[in-house]
Amino acid sequence: MRNKEQLAYLNLLDKIGLFEELETLTLKDIRQSLKSNGHLDLFDILTIALLVYRLLTGENIPITKHSTHDQELKTMLFAYKYELSKDQIATLQLITKGRTNQEIAENLDASISLNGVSKKISTIYRKLGVRNRQEAIAMAINNGIK
Repeated sequence: MRNKEQLAYLNLLDKIGLFEELETLTLKDIRQSLKSNGHLDLFDILTIALLVYRLLTGENIPITKHSTHDQELKTMLFAYKYELSKDQIATLQLITKGRTNQEIAENLDASISLNGVSKKISTIYRKLGVRNRQEAIAMAINNGIK
């Protein structure tokens, strides 16, 4: 979206009352981010997504820079972007925590073999376009996966 379209979208969200309950981030902050950066940053987008979710479900999710909901949304966006399953995300999270293949097998499913874990990790590498564990960890951390 171009700046004018983004501002129009934010004005619409403001008019329908989505920004009334914000405590840690205001519409003014989002507009300022848009004007100074020329685009919305990831936190702004996640905030808007949480607000739309709040509108649709009626659930009041607190929005803070360190919210677990932010983490969940970042993880969902990352999974969607790279077409990773929940199991693959769980595996990647264990990799970022420095777990060995044996520990990953034990954490995921007692019936998975070490060979199965290796195949799962290779599939993750292929989807992410990385060659090794270090590159996968760097990509995951850079995208907020913990």
